[in-house]
Parts: sequence; C-alpha cells; structure tokens
Amino acid sequence: MRYQGLDYDGALKVITKLAKFHALSYYIENESLLDLTQSTNGMFSKGIGSKMDFLLNNFVSFVDSVKAYGGYEDIVIEKLELIKPVFMKKLSHIYSSAENVFGVNVLNHGDFHIRNLLFVNNEDDIDKVSFIDFQICFWRTPAIDLYNILYAVASNETRDQHQWELLRVYHENFCSLLTDLGFLKKLPSLLDLNIELLRYGFLEILMASCLFFMEFSQMAEEVRNKQGNMSDAEEFQKKLYQREDYKNCVSKILPKLLYTGQLDL
Repeated sequence: MRYQGLDYDGALKVITKLAKFHALSYYIENESLLDLTQSTNGMFSKGIGSKMDFLLNNFVSFVDSVKAYGGYEDIVIEKLELIKPVFMKKLSHIYSSAENVFGVNVLNHGDFHIRNLLFVNNEDDIDKVSFIDFQICFWRTPAIDLYNILYAVASNETRDQHQWELLRVYHENFCSLLTDLGFLKKLPSLLDLNIELLRYGFLEILMASCLFFMEFSQMAEEVRNKQGNMSDAEEFQKKLYQREDYKNCVSKILPKLLYTGQLDL
C-alpha cells in the first residue's frame, strides 16, 4: 500500500490523466452521448451523507487543537468557531451545487486519494497510473477532485512548490483533449479554473481538518479504522493534530484561508 505523497513528476502523471478523464466526461455530456448529470452518488448524497457525521467531529477536534496551539490571530479562532454550526451544510452545498464559475461540471471520481490509484513503476519512476473505485463518482465542479490531488495524492512539498504548475498542466490537457475530439464550444480559461479553485477553497478546510494531508494518511487510515470505537478514534486524532509536521502544514494553510476569505461565512 502506497502512503508516500507523490513528487512533482508522479503528480504530473496523475493530474494529466485526471484532466483527460474530466474532459472526456464533459464531452460525452455536452454531445448528449450519455446523461452524466444523473450521476449523483457523491459523498453527501442520500444514503451516504448520513455516514459523514464523523467529519464534523473531526473539525471540532481540529478547531480545539488549533486554539491550543497558540500563536494564531484571535480572528482566525473566532471565524473557525463560527464555522462549526454550518460546517456540514457548507460541504453539502459544494457537493450538491451544479453551479460554478469554471463554466463546466465534470464527472468527479469523488474519492480521489492515493489508495484509489494503481501504479506501474519503472524502477523508481511511475510508468503508468490507473484509477479504481468509482462507487461515488458524481457530476459537479472539478475543484473537488483537484483539491484531492493536491492534498491526498501529492506530497506537501509538491503542493507547496508546484500547485500552480500542476493546475496549468491540468488545464492544458483538459482543453487539448476537447480540441482533439472536435469540441467547438468556448473552452474555459486558466483564469476560470483558478477562480473556481478559489471559490471552492472551503475544501481546503475539509482536507486540513478531516481528510488529512497525504503525509499523514497512514495515521489517518488508523483513525478511520477505529471509527466504530469513538474513544480510540479521538485519541488517534489528538495524536495527529499534535504532530509538529502537521502543525507546520496547518500554519501555512490557515493564514491563506483567512486572507482569501475562505473562513468568512
């Protein structure tokens, strides 16, 4: 089982393949080959959403830990506290809203993390990659899968140093495949894509507090395996939140969320 986040070259291969997967789904829907808008089995869909309450528990524990860290502006803590009552509602809206600035919706994998990728390696390099486990794929903004790549596939170093390059590569391959398929409608710009990611930046709160960074996924997996025993799960969460490397990651993200308005209601 691979738990190490991907370096730039590995993440590049994954995001290139994802761009083509998204573009093909967009082409199929717009050419009326299949009605993919009926794919609504996302994480907050009926029958699945009721199992997501643990996310709120994680977020509450996350906020309590951030308060204990010290060193953050009072306004950050205040805004995080205000998010608690509406946390699940905001996530549900992101996963259910069909409106976006990017101008396109796509078929999201919906559970896009490194354990749902299969790799063929050539010595230390990734030669091929395949996606598996499409049980909760759904038709929504591409920002959902893209944030998963940045936080649940790429390493923290890759995300910090190459996020904008990876998004540019995604956009180029998305548009290139549509052009090759003879798609004649206006294509979204790279600016449109970046605005879309900013608009749905609340997903970064989800990644940081609940779904965890790639570097900590093995520990997070132990938390998920213990969800049946809430006391054990909470203890593992507390250990994760107290790791210095985790605190360091959070210290980079919270100011970004504050200054881009993601903590505002």
